[in-house]
Amino acid sequence: MWVSPLSAVLTAAVPPLRIVLAVLAVLMFLIGVAAAVLLVIGLLRKRRTLWLIGLIVLLVSCVCCAAAASFAALYPQVDGGKLPLPLSATPTSAAELPVVPTPVTPPQMPPTPVPSPTLPPSAELSNGPWWLLPATDTLWAVNADGSALTRLLEQHISPFELPRLVAPNGGRVAFISDDPPGSYRQLTLNVLTLPGGEVEQIAALVAPQYEPAADAAPGDPAFEAVRAVAEGSSVAWSPDGSALAFMAVSETPFADLYVYSFDDGSITRLSTLKSQGIHPLWSPQGMQIAFVAVETLGTGAGYAVKGVLVADLTTKKVRNLYEISPKSGGEDLIFWASETSLLVDTWTSLCGRSDLRLFDLARAKPIRLWKNCFAEFAADPRNGTLLTYVDQSLAEFQSLSESGLLFANTAVPEAKFIHSSGESYTINFWPGPDLYSAAGENEVLLIQKDGSLSAMGFPCPYPACNPQIALGGPSWADAGNNAAGNSGLWVGNLGNPGNKVFESPVYHVSWQPGSETLLFIADDGVYLAALDEDFVPRLVSPIETPDLAQSFGDPIWVMP
Repeated sequence: MWVSPLSAVLTAAVPPLRIVLAVLAVLMFLIGVAAAVLLVIGLLRKRRTLWLIGLIVLLVSCVCCAAAASFAALYPQVDGGKLPLPLSATPTSAAELPVVPTPVTPPQMPPTPVPSPTLPPSAELSNGPWWLLPATDTLWAVNADGSALTRLLEQHISPFELPRLVAPNGGRVAFISDDPPGSYRQLTLNVLTLPGGEVEQIAALVAPQYEPAADAAPGDPAFEAVRAVAEGSSVAWSPDGSALAFMAVSETPFADLYVYSFDDGSITRLSTLKSQGIHPLWSPQGMQIAFVAVETLGTGAGYAVKGVLVADLTTKKVRNLYEISPKSGGEDLIFWASETSLLVDTWTSLCGRSDLRLFDLARAKPIRLWKNCFAEFAADPRNGTLLTYVDQSLAEFQSLSESGLLFANTAVPEAKFIHSSGESYTINFWPGPDLYSAAGENEVLLIQKDGSLSAMGFPCPYPACNPQIALGGPSWADAGNNAAGNSGLWVGNLGNPGNKVFESPVYHVSWQPGSETLLFIADDGVYLAALDEDFVPRLVSPIETPDLAQSFGDPIWVMP
């Protein structure tokens, strides 16, 4: 909208001016009516002077009347006498929209600290790192300080394992979309780049001639090929983030291994399978990719595994690593211990994970670290170690004389129990302090990278806790959202009980990379709590509905 200088002066005037202008407009209208009558009389009586005067007065009164009415109408549109902003020529994208906070009353938490006033919201995502929040069928993100809560995608994305999709650097996140949403049709590999939210289509993952029929079901080869692409953890970033491995049904009716290079935009096919490829895993130097070949992905009782393969990116050759046991319902590629050795286990319907072993590509036989069944685990590929447990029921099922925490080191030929216990644990590895945590029913044990127990363990703030260890200091935090006494946020130092700093339910908590500052999600938004502020929570990005806060999955950090 363009506004003349005269309009600006008039619209900055005091409110009575609008009344004066309105009266003037009415007066000019009446004069115009009189002039029109005079014009008609002059024409009828053929008196030239009379009708010319009437015509001139009529024109002048019309112009004055229109101007006065326009200025009077313009005044109410201006807030406090300020001119309207010019209209934007282009619409603002969703990623650029500012987060407008809704008034939120910080929860009172006596005798714990009361959250301080909210931080001013940021209008857009900054230069990173970013906290990526997966929600149902989409992705959100905030800045490292919790500001600028932004929805990154509008389209539907297929099921995913978020850690596989995030590049080690460059602010990139891969995802697979389909059209119509939820149909597993027209599957496409995309890469989203932060902070701008640009989305680049990398490749169509299923050629039109290989799309399954509308009535295809599990077991149908065409349907299994599409499942391998969409469900089989089919995407993996190279260690340096310059390439992306993925599965596609493009040149044959089977899911083959491909690699996309961000350096030159090329796509290279690495396998020619007669089965479906899943679970690609890069070697540390990015020269080889291990993956699993399956005939079907099953319906919950395991996969029909055909082989574990290794593709060499230099020679473009693929080799079968080992023969598959008839009892196998899945082969889990845990990590590459070196450029030539791979740690794997076998899943069976009998007891889950079992037969932990290290394969050296140059050897004919593997090194078996643990032949029996074991439970969930965490791994440290950099140091070549793994921590898991065997609880009492699993030990009794296998007639084992011992149960507890089990530590495996790929440099040592056999795993060993490091702590006797019959309970179950939640196990994590924290790369900053190089510590494993094993959270039991009432206690959190810390295990150092050599497998020894640390003296810095601490009691659980509530039964079956799952604390997060700071990567930049000796602190821990734990969040709960259960009404049975474990709602809130606890923060403490390693080796000591924690203090409750937030009373309301908390759904996710994470430490900023390399710092002792927390981000966490509650019903009303994203909060920040920092060590240098005594972990007093600040509401940074308000969320309008608890449903959105509760829909987020486990967040992950994206590095620039």
